[in-house]
Amino acid sequence: MKRAAAVMALVCAVLVGARASAYVRTRSSHGTPGIPSYWPGGCVFIQPDSAGTPDLPSDQTFAIIQKCLQNWMSADGSCSYLQLMYDAPAPLEAHYDGTNVIKFRNDKWCHPEDAEDKDVCYDAQAAAITSVFMINDGSSKDGLILDADVELNDINFTFVDVTPGVSPTPKPNTSIADLENTLTHELGHLQGLSHTCRDAASFPNDVDENGQPPPACDALDMLPTAEQLKITEATMYNFAAPGETKKRSPSPDDAAGICNAYPSDPAARSALHRPDSMQCVHTDLNRYTRPSGCDFGAGPVESGAPILLLAFAWLVLRANRRRA
Repeated sequence: MKRAAAVMALVCAVLVGARASAYVRTRSSHGTPGIPSYWPGGCVFIQPDSAGTPDLPSDQTFAIIQKCLQNWMSADGSCSYLQLMYDAPAPLEAHYDGTNVIKFRNDKWCHPEDAEDKDVCYDAQAAAITSVFMINDGSSKDGLILDADVELNDINFTFVDVTPGVSPTPKPNTSIADLENTLTHELGHLQGLSHTCRDAASFPNDVDENGQPPPACDALDMLPTAEQLKITEATMYNFAAPGETKKRSPSPDDAAGICNAYPSDPAARSALHRPDSMQCVHTDLNRYTRPSGCDFGAGPVESGAPILLLAFAWLVLRANRRRA
């Protein structure tokens, strides 16, 4: 992707006898298991496309987006320095440009072809997809995130603000998806978290907080109940049911993943070599790449320009998923 740079793999093995730990950070492909991804500054600016969604009034849509940012900062603010900042809506497209966009797709569930990207269509079961562009060249900047975009599937889903006791009516031939639930999950990917169990969308080098490959999603029944719940109750669990709202509130495990990546403790930051970690500025791509020097495949790149890896993750909604 960039849209074909990331190789996805399904690993069917499940850890038996090892303790399952939930949070998983997205990593570069260099080394074993790779360098965990991270944003270079002290904040990430996120900006919705002003077109919004026909499912909800614009002011409500943008208010929910801001609420999702706050959900994460409320969960991890005591131990993480990273701030999620809201930029006012504007006409935007989701592609590699240093602007972190939230975009509803209501014409086709595909990334449109443009000067740099090929037209790529997505799985209809995915309520949303997050693309994270990070340096992947084996340099000292390996894992550094430069851009992340969230696309929401307004073709196969109707996005609503679920209210207890109220049964919303979906558009014909669509399923209900709570916008706050869906977007809070996707913002976890934007910050550098991966899914808590392994499925077809997982990267081969995914490891959990203990450095072990996550268990396969279809084999969680082999784990003790408490360990299953740690995985399935996390906001970063891969699956949701239509109308689900529990992912609105990141679990302690989700927060631990963010605090591991962006620790507020000065000594921990120093150990991670984050001299810029407290700066709050928009990403300047020219600081890390040359405009003509980016390659998203396996070919050569211009000297001084890093290869970028596209980490590509989505939240699947399915009515018949197993409840832990």
